[in-house]
Amino acid sequence: MLHEPRAMQAIQTEAKGLTNVGTWDLNSVRSKATVVQEARVGKFTAHFGQLMTICSEKHSELSPDDPLRKFKGRIVYRGDITRDQSGALAVFQELSANPTSITSARHNLAYGCLPGHTTSQADAVQAYVQSYLDGKDAQGIEIVTWISLPPELQPESWRDLGISDPVVKLIRSLYGHPDAGGHWERHLTRALVRCGFVANPEHPSTFWHAELHCLLTAYVDDLLLSGPVTNHAIVWDRLRDKAIGDVSLDEPTELGRFLGCNHQKLPVIGARSEIVYNMTDYIDQAVTKYTDLAGSSPLKKVPTPFLPDGSLLAEDDAELGELSADACGVLMKNLYAARLSRPDLLKPINDLAKNVTKWTKNCDKQLCRLMSYMSCTRGHTLRGYVADEPEDLWLELFVDSDFCGSREDAKSTSGGYLVLKGPHTYFPIMWVSKKQTSVSRSTTEAEVISLAHSLFLEGLPAMSLWEQLLGRKVVLKVREDNQATIRVVKNGYSPKLRHIQRTHKVNLGSICEIFENEACEISYVATDEQAADIFTKCLEPIKWDNALELLGMSPHSHCGKAPP
Repeated sequence: MLHEPRAMQAIQTEAKGLTNVGTWDLNSVRSKATVVQEARVGKFTAHFGQLMTICSEKHSELSPDDPLRKFKGRIVYRGDITRDQSGALAVFQELSANPTSITSARHNLAYGCLPGHTTSQADAVQAYVQSYLDGKDAQGIEIVTWISLPPELQPESWRDLGISDPVVKLIRSLYGHPDAGGHWERHLTRALVRCGFVANPEHPSTFWHAELHCLLTAYVDDLLLSGPVTNHAIVWDRLRDKAIGDVSLDEPTELGRFLGCNHQKLPVIGARSEIVYNMTDYIDQAVTKYTDLAGSSPLKKVPTPFLPDGSLLAEDDAELGELSADACGVLMKNLYAARLSRPDLLKPINDLAKNVTKWTKNCDKQLCRLMSYMSCTRGHTLRGYVADEPEDLWLELFVDSDFCGSREDAKSTSGGYLVLKGPHTYFPIMWVSKKQTSVSRSTTEAEVISLAHSLFLEGLPAMSLWEQLLGRKVVLKVREDNQATIRVVKNGYSPKLRHIQRTHKVNLGSICEIFENEACEISYVATDEQAADIFTKCLEPIKWDNALELLGMSPHSHCGKAPP
């Protein structure tokens, strides 16, 4: 960084912006020894930290001439070495920050596809430093944070001051400070409340404006707003108004790149509003990362991310894999794509992720197959669309499980897929593939565990949110492909499952009560229409295309059969 002029220019630009808003006070420069002496007298608690400059190339996965690709300078607070005036490690307030989940963001996007609605987004400018450090220690004494500046940030005028070990006051919540996220979240929440928003307790950093019928979700400094087209300008203006919201924002834009995923809002055709989730550039970068590590042998075209039966040899489970040191980085990069827009990748990634500490030659084979699949399906996209009036919409939760699917420990896998549904609507909201925590003794038991996981963690919170958004009761339809499970759930008891509470801590009675509510129902769905099937089993090629269609995926953003 120090030898790259463009990087140093990015650092100086960042420093100028931070000093202009008063992040630290250059006029408060003093000797650290002097501040330590004053703090020991008992006037205040002093925290001493350092700043660090870093630089990255933002959107490096894009082509070199893409305007989004640029050097981004950062100046951060080193919270790992902060000490107080006694030389002891500093004790912080431990303020917690709860950015919105990816699932909550997709609820927002679905709401923006309702008739007459749209979605816009804006970034908070230097979000953390919009809030102040105003902490107190356990005794209620004010905490004052002092920082040492790296040489590239120290003014030349300091050379003539003759101050040894100079420090200055840190005024605002700079990135890296352990309490910075909490301070920013509280600042933003107070601003949104002043603008008329109310926080949704079941969806962190999600806010509802009843008067303007607008939903806002915040992922740190990325704000996503959905609601009636005419009300967007009102919300953004109120939020930026220093007399009301007092939040500094970039100019709001139409929906586009959010959390690293390209959201393509297609032109509205009739009553149909559609969003395509496209991460082709990211997939290309993930494949390149793998090939750089594994070698230059070309990846083959394969129909699924799973190896055929018989491809894994028992003796290869005892031999250390060549990519054992790098597999975790490759898988975690892939997992981000799976969570945002590629649900078809979730199960094979999770299957491999559990082996990162015991990576074998068979794992190398499975990873190669996964990367081959990603390479030849780089253009696959996920889409969601709404073409119905709000009163015709409901939530549909597909749940499924395999039985004894893990060849290592005989544990089952839970799968779930939540969509906003209507006669002409299919909008994916959430997907999950999770290995169960103990061995199930029957298919029915495994299915009940899967149902409980998706129902309580995602289905019911989604109901409460959409009831708020639509102003009415919203029906949750659970689709299950095992008739015995449906009977057990409706009865609330089965003699064969008396042990279940001691293994999975699931109470069948509580599930039964949910379906006694007329807003929740459970019904049978044929296996070839079970959208969650892809999250629980290594499907053979003959079933794969149908599984992708059930998810709402297609090779191209403008084609593909609509899910049933």
